[in-house]
Amino acid sequence: MAEQQVVRRFNGRAFTATGAFIAGTCLAISGLLMDAAEEGELPLAKGQVGNLHWFLALLFIAFAVNHIRLNWRPLTAHVRKRVSEAKPRVEWLLALLLVIVVGATAIATAPSGPPPGARGGERGERPHDD
Repeated sequence: MAEQQVVRRFNGRAFTATGAFIAGTCLAISGLLMDAAEEGELPLAKGQVGNLHWFLALLFIAFAVNHIRLNWRPLTAHVRKRVSEAKPRVEWLLALLLVIVVGATAIATAPSGPPPGARGGERGERPHDD
């Protein structure tokens, strides 16, 4: 008896969901590393971690946009159904309030000047003492 091999088609939804999860997780980790790790504690320089974080963010956004594109019909049907029978819920308002408070706190407590160690002037130009 010959075994039949099942040829599975590429599943774009599974690829997109998995990619978004992996990129989002790596994005969070690289963000924590940028903030928590001191220079020299990592095998990568701070600039390399920042660059990695930036590219992971772009990749995550691409996966998220593709996820919305692939699930547009179910998403809009779900929203239409929910909006027609929606009543404001305490959970929604508390979640919105939490996001606003955390965002406002982050903005209010952030330093307003250049980051520590930033050079003045044009790129590559050394700051000069007056």
